[in-house]
Amino acid sequence: MKILRILLLGAIFLSGCRYFTRTEAVRWDAARFQNAVTEAMNGSAAYNDSLHGLFDLNTSSTDASNMVYIDSTVVNKAKYYTLLIEYPNPLYNRFAVYDSSFRLLLLDKSLNGNLSQKFTGNDMMSFVAVTEKFRSKDSIKLERVNFYMIRNLTVTKTLSTFISLSDGSSMLAQSIDNIDGTTINTSYSCQPSNLLSLSGDSYAVDLSSGRARAANSELDIKVLQLIDAYAKPFSPNQLYNKELKNTSEKLEAKLETPSENSGLVDKQMGFYINLTSQSWRLQKDVYITQYLNKPHKGFLYLNDAQGTSISVIELFYGESSEGLINYPLSQELKKVYTVRFTDKIQVQRNYIRFFEISCSTRKFLVILNSPRLSYDAHMNEYQDMINSFTIDCNNN
Repeated sequence: MKILRILLLGAIFLSGCRYFTRTEAVRWDAARFQNAVTEAMNGSAAYNDSLHGLFDLNTSSTDASNMVYIDSTVVNKAKYYTLLIEYPNPLYNRFAVYDSSFRLLLLDKSLNGNLSQKFTGNDMMSFVAVTEKFRSKDSIKLERVNFYMIRNLTVTKTLSTFISLSDGSSMLAQSIDNIDGTTINTSYSCQPSNLLSLSGDSYAVDLSSGRARAANSELDIKVLQLIDAYAKPFSPNQLYNKELKNTSEKLEAKLETPSENSGLVDKQMGFYINLTSQSWRLQKDVYITQYLNKPHKGFLYLNDAQGTSISVIELFYGESSEGLINYPLSQELKKVYTVRFTDKIQVQRNYIRFFEISCSTRKFLVILNSPRLSYDAHMNEYQDMINSFTIDCNNN
């Protein structure tokens, strides 16, 4: 089993850049677009290919969609089409943006619950705002808004932030007040009144990257704290997906022997990772913010001598990594676990890697962040640590 895992994740670390060729653009109209979406939803591989793989036809939902919403907007004389699809099971929700030649500019599979969208912005920035309404732990009502910037024939997920929480005893709300220049300004309200210490937030948008940085993120942090502290009984399986469950069982059936690390899993954390030296130190239950669209509680492994960190975040049920990061997990392997990942990404003087590692009941986002020199010198050590990652799939 260890050899299998080393071969699997070793191939991930050694994988290189991928190159794509652009096909000749074909100009469509709205009617043709709507027809292609309908046919793809009905299982047509040809139409699904024409929409650049909008759906995974191997695991597509057998349920009818709740809503299909197509809209369009013009930004700097260029036309864009938006597509929002909501299913009873949010694992199949889709938000996509295409240009006038129906080239796919953005595909977000991370949206949860009931969905709606609107166009907003000012003379400097144009956004599609998509709002999610959903529940956590059965009784906590949540709303979250996602801003996608449309600019120069590209679409970027700029911001994702909670705008409402209600759990029967507490209430939090964040209102979008205005978009002033390159800043999105908000105001807070809460009950009890001492839940928050600040009056609002401001999100500074970097036009070159299309991403926003919050001034304080106080409301997002408080929402996660309230969810984490919620103690009333709830169903651990709020979403049930027969196809996904069957797929996971087939993957588990491929295991020849139990993982040699399974007995070492920390039951509280839900995973095990082998620290290759005493130079690593662990910080538990910290709010991780770097490279994320919103703070998320997790575990942080630090090696001060190497300047390297490994962040481990357990995702909520129904949540996906695309809701947290702006880097597509474009590669996937299914062996012991399902692993979606990126190649190494250079950000200034560092390399970062993202791994989403999941089994039938749990899903973790692992972020490796290392200076380039350390990454090159210690790649085998980092590879061994990722190879050792083991999930407690029997408890959730």
